[in-house]
Amino acid sequence: MESMYDAFISYSQQRDVPLAEGLQEGLEKLVRKGWRRRRVLKVFRDHTSLAASSDLPGKIVAGLASSRFLVVIGSPEAAASRWVRQELAFWRANRSTDHLLLAHSAGEIAWDAARGDFDWARTTAIPRELSGAFSTEPLWVDLRAFRDAEDFSYAPRRPFRDKVVTLAAPIHGIGKDALDSRAIQEDLKATRRIRTAGAGFVVLTLGAVTAGTYAWQKDGEASERARTAASRALASRALEVASSDPRKAAQFALYAHAVAPTGEAAQALGRAVAANDSATQHLQSGNEAVAPYQGVGHSPATRVAMNRDGTVLAYYSHLEPDALNGKYAVHLRDARTGARLADLAGKSWPQDGGGLAFSWDGRLLAVETPFNEIELWDVPQRKLLRTIVASDGQALAGAFMRLRSFAFSGDGARIAATFYTSTGDSSYDFHLGVWDTATGRQVIKEKAVEDGVALAFDGTHRLLALDSSVGTVRTLDPAATTWGASRTLEGYPHLDRDARFGVTLSPDGARVSVKKSGSTRTDAWDVGSGKQLAPAAAAKAGDGRARFTADGQSVVMDDAAGRRRILGSFTYPVVSVAASGDDTKVVAASSDGAVTLFSAVSFQAGTPLPNETALKPTQLTGDRRFAVRAMTDGWEVWAVGSAGTERIGRIGGRETPTGSGSVNPVIISADRSRAVTADGDGSAFSSWNVRDGSRLGTPWRPQRSTTPVAFLPDHVHFLAMTENALQVIDARTWQVRQSLPHRTSAEAPTAVSADGTTVALIDGDELVVWRWTPEQGLHRVHRSEILGGTDFRMSVELSRQGHKAVVINGDHRLVVFDIASGRVTQGAAVSPEGQDGVAFSPDNSLLVHASGTGNDAVLRFWDAATGEERGSWAMTGHGGGGVTTFSAVDGSVLTMGADGSLVRRTVDIGAWRSMLCALAPEPLPTGEYDRYLKGMKVEAPCRTQQPARP
Repeated sequence: MESMYDAFISYSQQRDVPLAEGLQEGLEKLVRKGWRRRRVLKVFRDHTSLAASSDLPGKIVAGLASSRFLVVIGSPEAAASRWVRQELAFWRANRSTDHLLLAHSAGEIAWDAARGDFDWARTTAIPRELSGAFSTEPLWVDLRAFRDAEDFSYAPRRPFRDKVVTLAAPIHGIGKDALDSRAIQEDLKATRRIRTAGAGFVVLTLGAVTAGTYAWQKDGEASERARTAASRALASRALEVASSDPRKAAQFALYAHAVAPTGEAAQALGRAVAANDSATQHLQSGNEAVAPYQGVGHSPATRVAMNRDGTVLAYYSHLEPDALNGKYAVHLRDARTGARLADLAGKSWPQDGGGLAFSWDGRLLAVETPFNEIELWDVPQRKLLRTIVASDGQALAGAFMRLRSFAFSGDGARIAATFYTSTGDSSYDFHLGVWDTATGRQVIKEKAVEDGVALAFDGTHRLLALDSSVGTVRTLDPAATTWGASRTLEGYPHLDRDARFGVTLSPDGARVSVKKSGSTRTDAWDVGSGKQLAPAAAAKAGDGRARFTADGQSVVMDDAAGRRRILGSFTYPVVSVAASGDDTKVVAASSDGAVTLFSAVSFQAGTPLPNETALKPTQLTGDRRFAVRAMTDGWEVWAVGSAGTERIGRIGGRETPTGSGSVNPVIISADRSRAVTADGDGSAFSSWNVRDGSRLGTPWRPQRSTTPVAFLPDHVHFLAMTENALQVIDARTWQVRQSLPHRTSAEAPTAVSADGTTVALIDGDELVVWRWTPEQGLHRVHRSEILGGTDFRMSVELSRQGHKAVVINGDHRLVVFDIASGRVTQGAAVSPEGQDGVAFSPDNSLLVHASGTGNDAVLRFWDAATGEERGSWAMTGHGGGGVTTFSAVDGSVLTMGADGSLVRRTVDIGAWRSMLCALAPEPLPTGEYDRYLKGMKVEAPCRTQQPARP
């Protein structure tokens, strides 16, 4: 059917009619041609596009079927609307989701990167009909600030125009900034065409000069718009590939920020950091293809190994450039730094890859080579010691030209393998062999069950051989040449040949696992006892160690408690994984030749900080720079910062009121010299020397109830709130130096900047900000209305130097205040179930807030300029209960759990860039550069080689 409409707007008529009208007008009138201003787009919206008819559903279907794009204005009302849900169902059944554009006017839209779908536990603005509609995270336009607006102007530089242009760009089929420029040019053309003629020569000359200046200005604006558009496009690409190719996501995100530091670029950096969460260095890029294939069902070899001490690693791949040109080498790296060591040049490797293993100390490396041979290398000397020939592999069919199982003892004394041998009459036997590496002598050679033997050396260098068909285990002591008695695993099933491929023996020989084809369940046996493990125990590492395995395109870690975490992902399936003996380092490779070194430490998890006495969030002072613990005879005082907690003194005597345990009545100077305490009702104050615990002067009883807030930078004067004034009080004399009236109560939400110079107060429905100097004292620098609803639950925070403030208003939405310019922006919603506190990142570009608890806990980010959400990280490191988020004096973002756990979070654009440059320092490939940045001069964001992450 020919498209009669360019777009169809689906929305809730219960709540969003004005917004939908404004959006329709903006889409249709953004670009108009000719002096008659003809609209370029035609948009279907039921109230304006349908005549009165009893056949409304039929008309809607006709409108949908004849529209090129579907624009959904999501909201809780829309998610519950029968019409919206039917419109989406029709579109998914008949049209492509590539032409489905999302916006939302209320509620939440959240993406679950791990599942590749919307997080339906948090998403409230769109209906379930969109479940599974997108394979990667889509971009959506946040219209929540305009839901109750009266002005839907799409004139240049108006906020609503930016939203309209974002939605209109894909409909027009051009970039956002190109569309914006085109719309402006059409407006200029129309203006020129209707301009009254007849002006004199002087006017024309002046007009030419003005036009020249205007054109120069516009050229600069166009360049800025082009860079902004390129930044957003690169950021979008980074988000798209983050789950499948973290290294590329890092490159795209770094370039997005280098072109223009947009909010979208910040989001891309944060997502790339999360995608590379545990990566310490990308050792080799993937080929992004697995050709040339080596026979039906086979692919080029890529394998990795690491010694037990975690000091050296090895890898090889048929897909690296030298190997593709016939030059084969095993690459050695320092596993601690990622630094290159010398290569071991030699033969090719078996199809699909073969055995590759170090002795525990890393001095010997065993490498399987064609055909059924094993090279033994002296790693420090880079010297080939000997080649062990298991059988004449060249006489075998291609499928048998490799070892079937392989094991290398930790002391480097023995190698064991299973393999096929030719009998000379076109038939084959299956053998198990064991060799002494010092002499190359074979100490065991026997026939075995075909493809039914798994091998491993345990911690005492004893060889274990599992017959996977019946579950019997034999052992060979280190110096022995004959097997010990065999034992059978209790309850082990009888397995045919195909089922044996689902049997694995752990590298240390301690556990046997059986996963049947088509089943998600894995049964496990403890080899030492021979007993089957219960399902709960089977999911855990019984030896207290973590397990690292491949799961499709991901490397996963199952810790000793059975908790699973993805360390990293690749574009192609993971084919080889190796870990250090202490479980701190992991190296993995994918089938397209990509090799990455990982750490078991999570970047997102942050740095746990010492808090030996388990101070709790309820014991933090109001400015969250200190904590005090009420004792029977006073207060114990602790500093809280980016290095953890530190005991700095003890104040008070038996007469010091302990109240209910609240710490609000205590404030401490930044130099840690003085403290002021107040009793529970604010009727009595005392001043203390924190260093020796002595009282300073006499107590003070103010005339009215007073609450101390914080010390000022001179460490002598402090701020206090009464029921109608903010006061500056001298802690030496108790004299009130300033009294600034307010309309609220003594419990009104306040915040003080980390440098102590700025104080913010929620005064009814307004935010008032004062700045302090020794010469002027407190003077007001900002006063403005708090957008949205207001109530007693509101809170306020200031950036480190007081340049910005953020309020969570009564609607649970962020309101961001730029103190210098006076700009006020209402941003995204904060979950009502969110935890305590919002913090600014050290560079003031992001806002950080904890949300959820337990396994659902996340650290969410917002753009500090616009209030738009910029992604989230999984948050670990805390037990159950609430989490408090706050800034340390140096600007670091800290989170404290209800159990006293204290974690420093690396939420800083500069740190993110440094981390990603260490992982992906290479310039963007020429093809990708030309695709996004052609005609622009953009320096590589990582101009020098960065060291690997520790």
